[in-house]
Amino acid sequence: MYFQRPHTEIKDQGRIVESFIPRAVFPPKLGFIELPYSQGSSFFTNLVIYHEIGHFVYEELSNSNPPHPGFSVLKSSVIQSLKHSLGTASKDPQVFSIALKIIENWTQEIFCDLFAIRLLGPAFSFSFIEMLGMLGFLSNATSIRFNPTHPAPACRLAEHVEMLRADTWWAAISDINPDQKKVLEKLAKIPSSRYRFYVDERKTGPQVLVTVFLDVAIPAIRKLVRDITSSAGSSAKQFTKDRTKIEECLLAGVVPHSVGPTPLHPISIVNAAFFFYLTSLPKVITKFEKDKAEFDVEVYSKWTKRLEMWTMKALDDSRLQERFRKLNGAKHGAR
Repeated sequence: MYFQRPHTEIKDQGRIVESFIPRAVFPPKLGFIELPYSQGSSFFTNLVIYHEIGHFVYEELSNSNPPHPGFSVLKSSVIQSLKHSLGTASKDPQVFSIALKIIENWTQEIFCDLFAIRLLGPAFSFSFIEMLGMLGFLSNATSIRFNPTHPAPACRLAEHVEMLRADTWWAAISDINPDQKKVLEKLAKIPSSRYRFYVDERKTGPQVLVTVFLDVAIPAIRKLVRDITSSAGSSAKQFTKDRTKIEECLLAGVVPHSVGPTPLHPISIVNAAFFFYLTSLPKVITKFEKDKAEFDVEVYSKWTKRLEMWTMKALDDSRLQERFRKLNGAKHGAR
């Protein structure tokens, strides 16, 4: 599993190292993300790292002094609603603390999902679905289960679709229909009334926690994410402009590149390349390999790696071209 180690712990370790190594200095905003060894070289699967970056941002802003105002409003709203919903049970400090911690766990997971979508777009959702599929979390039975640390996958994917629609991404990928999108649509349509909370594999927990989370926490999370990522905006329109050029390059077996002075947008590159991988990679294999080579696992793996390398090279080129353009613009401005 991917995991963002709480960075307060990393900071503590950094201070220990600094205490006995002269002039050793660690950045004040140092994070540490663990990823599965099996996925180390997989560019497309590793897009889920954006979710882990969201954990870093959540921890940084919620633990700041004073905390980000959006987090304060969110926590206050949840506490008030939880006290009302639990009734007399809320007077037990231990019960209330556990209930609040569970909702905070769910809150952080949805926050990180939406944070990743705002920065990356639907490529994150499709990568996330691939990961859930590998873990066996996409069956009808498991997709509706909340546990103490994570909300139900169906709930998470419903929020993915909500954000993608709001950011016009859903319209931008209306003609793209890989299996991952079908799964996303199917699970997102599951009514929230079917969600259930389980404290372990068999025992159900108080459903009121799910109700408070859905009615109070989620609307506040959506607003909080939008406020934090206001400068990011949606890249859907740019993706629509860049997509054809990127796909033509990939189909020809070359690194995607701009034909003019304006570089390709990085988010356009990531999404167009990922969608090409999901829907059109067999066309490239058929074009350059022997007949029926697209059914050869070894050949398919080889071309997947090539596609990922082209994508990463295109991202590097885009960044360099943008830096050159800004530098050149600054020189002209100085004259």
